[in-house]
Order: sequence, then structure tokens, then C-alpha cells
Amino acid sequence: MIRIKNNGFTLIEVLLALALSALVLTPVLLLLGTNVPAVARSSYRLARFLAAKTVLDASVFKSLYDPQYSLKKVTVTDPQVTLSFKQQAIDQREEFKAFPGIVKQEVVMEWTDRNKKMTDSLITFMYRPEQKKKKS
Repeated sequence: MIRIKNNGFTLIEVLLALALSALVLTPVLLLLGTNVPAVARSSYRLARFLAAKTVLDASVFKSLYDPQYSLKKVTVTDPQVTLSFKQQAIDQREEFKAFPGIVKQEVVMEWTDRNKKMTDSLITFMYRPEQKKKKS
């Protein structure tokens, strides 16, 4: 009599393997599904701050020659964000009395996220010593 060896899997074994795979992979895929939007938001936030830093650097350079310089609005397309620059002298509080030339510089970022208007700021302080007037 010839014996045939059956080296395949039974239907029960295949179903059990699929069930175990589903049990293991479901939490992993759920975790990936929740992390991808968070990573995208972080990436857009970094891009907005890099755009704000670029505007701040350019505006600081221009404000060295024109202390009254302010940028009304600039729109960046990727990511979609509107930037504005303003600078102002800060209050002469106790901490800053020794430095009368401190100026607050701020870049305000405005964008829309899921039909909600969002705002964030990048603020720096710069010491601008008062220039002595020349005697004529």
C-alpha cells in the first residue's frame, strides 16, 4: 500500500494563524494610524517656525537701519501661514533698568487648522544701545 504524506496545513491551523496575526497586528496598525497625523502636525509646526525665523532674521536686519520698521503681513504657501513682524520698546521694569535699549521683536503666525483659526508667536529680545549724538 502506498502512503501519501500530507505536508500541508489544515483549515483549522490556517484560521488560527490568521486570528493570531490579526490580534498582533491590530494594535500596531492602530498605533501607526494615530501617530501619522501627529507627526504631520509636528512637521507643519516646524516648517511654520522656520518660516517665522527667516522673516525674523530679515526683519531684524532691516530694523537695524530703520528702527521703526514693521512688516504688515507676508503669506507663505507651504505650509499655508500668514506672518507679521513688529517690534517695540519694552517697559523699563526693575530687571531692565540697566539696559535701556532693549527691544521686543515678535513674529506672529496665523493659519487655519481644521477650520479653526490658530495663532502662535516667535518672540526675541534685542539690545540696541542708544547712539550718542555727535556734537557739532
